[in-house]
Amino acid sequence: MTLQELRAIPLFSDLSGEQTRCFEPGEIIQLETSKVLTNEGDNVDFFYVLLAGEMRASRNYSNQAILMGIVKPGMFLGEISLLLDSPNLATVRALKPSRLSPWAPGCASARTTRWASGRLASSGPAA
Repeated sequence: MTLQELRAIPLFSDLSGEQTRCFEPGEIIQLETSKVLTNEGDNVDFFYVLLAGEMRASRNYSNQAILMGIVKPGMFLGEISLLLDSPNLATVRALKPSRLSPWAPGCASARTTRWASGRLASSGPAA
């Protein structure tokens, strides 16, 4: 992911140079249609930004998968579990071939975490 691609996403449009270092240049996850990114209950390792494609977030209730949301390019996922340090809330599967940029939580400082919490609250999480 280039800095230009990152800044084109509203959530990241006003990141400082220091904050953009959390996104490894060129690190991209590619998923084919129907491939699972994360499962409900998994430990969370990353916060993801969807660059291309479409993802489906669903949660299992009484042995039935319930749609929690559809993630489209420019949207983000994994933010709730990452910020709360809790297991993943949903299973996320690619509906189309997808490209995602992962954000490593170990890069977050207290200042970055406060910034992200405020931005997420005002932007409204995707799933």
